[in-house]
Amino acid sequence: MKYFILFLFLLVSLVSASFCQVPGNYFDMTLTEIQAPFPSASIGSLRLWNTGTDWAHMNPAAGVYEFSQFDQWLDQAATHGVDLLYTFGRTPDWASANPRLGCSPVPAGECAPPKDLNPDGSGSDQLWKDFVTAIVTHNKESRTGHVLHWEIWNEPNAQGNWQGTVAQIVRMTADAWAIIKAIDPTASVNSPAPTGEWKPDGKHTAVALWMLEFLTLGGGKYLDVLDFHTYVWKHHSIPVAEEVVPLVQSIQALAAAFHMSSLPLWSTEGSFGSSVDGEEGISDPDQQAAFTARHLLLQRSERLARFYWFAWNSAPPSEWGTLWTWTQSHGCTISDNSGFLCKAGVAYKQITNWLTGAKFTQPCIPVNGSQLWTCQFSRPGGYQAEAIWDASRNCSNGYCRVKSRSVPVQYRYYRDLAGNRQPIQNHLVPVGAKPIWVENQ
Repeated sequence: MKYFILFLFLLVSLVSASFCQVPGNYFDMTLTEIQAPFPSASIGSLRLWNTGTDWAHMNPAAGVYEFSQFDQWLDQAATHGVDLLYTFGRTPDWASANPRLGCSPVPAGECAPPKDLNPDGSGSDQLWKDFVTAIVTHNKESRTGHVLHWEIWNEPNAQGNWQGTVAQIVRMTADAWAIIKAIDPTASVNSPAPTGEWKPDGKHTAVALWMLEFLTLGGGKYLDVLDFHTYVWKHHSIPVAEEVVPLVQSIQALAAAFHMSSLPLWSTEGSFGSSVDGEEGISDPDQQAAFTARHLLLQRSERLARFYWFAWNSAPPSEWGTLWTWTQSHGCTISDNSGFLCKAGVAYKQITNWLTGAKFTQPCIPVNGSQLWTCQFSRPGGYQAEAIWDASRNCSNGYCRVKSRSVPVQYRYYRDLAGNRQPIQNHLVPVGAKPIWVENQ
């Protein structure tokens, strides 16, 4: 019986994947500087976070609103034909229940709940409701771009972002839902976005544990989209792209348990982290490129509707997931749009070219339990392709170890993450940490 159930699971997965054409708006981005050139990569949406548009920046005093920076982002969206996801967060000190609360790396008090909201979720919550009303109304009246999606809070399970209760977040979500839907019924209300792959109880991801409490307290009644973050760093280890698969599946299982499988799943942050090896990120430019490509492939294979990379142009000292820089630096040397693309940025652009409009005919899976991964695709006109990589291989000091592997006879060419296209000789291709794309046309 267990083998029959496993067979059905794999069959359903394959059938689901076969209908999974990759839309352009799967690829989304955070751009942290309004003055930076717009990303040269093809994207469908920008996320407004770390953009000078949080609650503390735009509501500096009771009844006082400063929307000039927000308006610049609305203009950007209109100019470049992308939609916007706005992320709420960072309580102003005048509205904070504890203005002196340590909230590193953000200013003190900004991770505290509003002072008119009790730990059990009772209270007027008027300070929050006033801000939500003001920004949603201002957005609705904009003559340029518009926010179409409202994410209720950034990483509410991270102490630097939130030290209130989950009950308070549920109440804030309910109040925001009522306001947003009254002003703009077409807008989506997205869940707060928890983060953390690690398993604090030994079984569940940190993402799933927080979301479990949120949904148990009734937060799911006020959502159009389930948001979470897909960072896969753990203590004292380098991020491994393939670990995003069980992370996504932990949220899928939770959605199914609460009869919410019909809601889209979005990752609104994720990347290889900062430029250091260890729990905070990957430093080698080639390893960064390999991670970027695999992370993008695997999340779409797991049927995520959208993925917002963080970030196109992260600035020093964090340089978190940086794909583009103002000046040449290690791994960022390709002239692009008044600056320089990093190897990871080139990889990102290649994956958008490979995937957009393609249809999964087989999800990304390891071959016979090995660390060799493949995903299969098709396009109209008999086009067939396959992404292949070996997660056991690595790169260092500009060199990536590869091994020749045979591919089916129908494949005639392969592409690499640098944008090169080569004819396949003797049905053999070089496979390593960086995915390659083999194709029959």
